[in-house]
Amino acid sequence: MNLADFKKAEIIKMWNFRCIHGHRGTEHTNCYLDEKKVKERIGYLDIETFSFGFKAQQGVIMTYCIKEEGVDEKDGGLITNIIMPHELQDEENRDKRIVRELCADIRKFDRIITFYGKRFDVPFIRTRALYYHIDFPGYMALTHTDVYDTIKRKFSLRGNSLGNTCKFFGIEAKGHMFGFPVWASAFQGDVEALKNILEHNKEDVICLEVLWGKVREQVREVASSI
Repeated sequence: MNLADFKKAEIIKMWNFRCIHGHRGTEHTNCYLDEKKVKERIGYLDIETFSFGFKAQQGVIMTYCIKEEGVDEKDGGLITNIIMPHELQDEENRDKRIVRELCADIRKFDRIITFYGKRFDVPFIRTRALYYHIDFPGYMALTHTDVYDTIKRKFSLRGNSLGNTCKFFGIEAKGHMFGFPVWASAFQGDVEALKNILEHNKEDVICLEVLWGKVREQVREVASSI
């Protein structure tokens, strides 16, 4: 890894950093990155939506989960949120509250890790946030790693979905599977359907953390903005 991979602000931090060997971060880059990883608060993010054509313009965020790296869900390591049935009846502001709280929860972390999040989750959240004039984290406010990119580039699987990838590596995942009728019922405000979607959401972030722990050494981690 060379300095051209980093932004100016990061290079300044590296210059001022001294590792255990007495060198600047610009000289011992790996020492700097290892120290940074220890201090980073990392969250595994996944959203579940109801939309037409998977686009946010006519979509709604139904649930979201953020799993804090290294913290068990029983110890408070899982942040969850779910849309309320009465909110779904408000056509103008259906997911406004949950989008606002999601943007606030994202800011609790230094880095967000997703699966296919660069192409779906993050653009979807950004679109809904700006539609409601909610302050979405700006450029380099926090960084983002998409595990899908690693699976697609570094591995040769029959399918690159999270479910198929976890199955191949023997990681328990996707226990709550269901079809469109459940999504449709949830969009109508069915409480049990919404709970099922949230459980599916939780499973995704929990298995994603396990998957990333298995494959992260196969790829160079770079500071890509959310």
